[in-house]
Amino acid sequence: MLFYKSAAKLFSNSSDTLNSSSIVLNDSPVSNDEWNYWNKRLGLLTSDQEMLKRGEWLTDKHINAASVLIKEEFPKQHGLQDTLLLQRFDQYTEDSQFVQIIHINGNHWLCVSNKFCPAGTVDVYDCSPGTGFSPSLKRQIAVVLKCKYSDFTVRLVEVQRQIGNADCGLFSIAFAYALCYGLDPHGIQFNQSAMRAHFDLCVDKKKIDMFPVSTRCRRKNTKSRIKSVKMVPVFCTCRLPWDKADTVKGPLVKCSLYTNFLLCSATSTRSLHSSVTSLIKGDTLFLQGYPYFR
Repeated sequence: MLFYKSAAKLFSNSSDTLNSSSIVLNDSPVSNDEWNYWNKRLGLLTSDQEMLKRGEWLTDKHINAASVLIKEEFPKQHGLQDTLLLQRFDQYTEDSQFVQIIHINGNHWLCVSNKFCPAGTVDVYDCSPGTGFSPSLKRQIAVVLKCKYSDFTVRLVEVQRQIGNADCGLFSIAFAYALCYGLDPHGIQFNQSAMRAHFDLCVDKKKIDMFPVSTRCRRKNTKSRIKSVKMVPVFCTCRLPWDKADTVKGPLVKCSLYTNFLLCSATSTRSLHSSVTSLIKGDTLFLQGYPYFR
């Protein structure tokens, strides 16, 4: 569940010029010779492998390495981006079939995808009950989806629940691989006790496979697949949701020119007006070819 980025900076003692002779990590110089790689191509150290074997929560380094391996197995699959760089999803619309592992609430991994979904809908595959529709979840889905309309739908899928609280990252990787393979995680029972050894082996051989399963079956009752549904309104040109306690976007304000259109306070009204390429038709404002219903 841990989420951090091991940001290493290279520099020389005499200036800010980049230099490969030393590495500064958390302000402590470390010689290049002291790095012990588990998998150098994936940026994983032996300390990352030890965390995995000790049963600790996976970090973003583990998740991103897994995403790279899955992407290599399924190169045409959209998504599987660095968990810190969701802002790079400018190429996606709700018509693109993506698979993405995301980190929410500062302590939890889950997988989201619009495969097996109608247009404008995203399914959430979460091995921990009670996570719900948090603002962090809704915001990151909106970043991926880039919804053109007034709202999108989020569905929580009934999937296997983890035993304990340390394997959500492994389940998210397993769900992501299954989705890319064309399988619905709703009908799969993974062997949780074998997950860590399996991922360890995948990194060692630089190739990821389907995680071990106890039972694989398709559930024919589609109603039992979805345990909860939430309609998420999106606003402004940023196409993100807004909550009353939102500290990122600030309060919603009315556009000074188009009074039926709501903006987040961080949006420049002037830049909005200059981007209008079509006229208002009824209650719909068309900006840069996209209809906005707020």
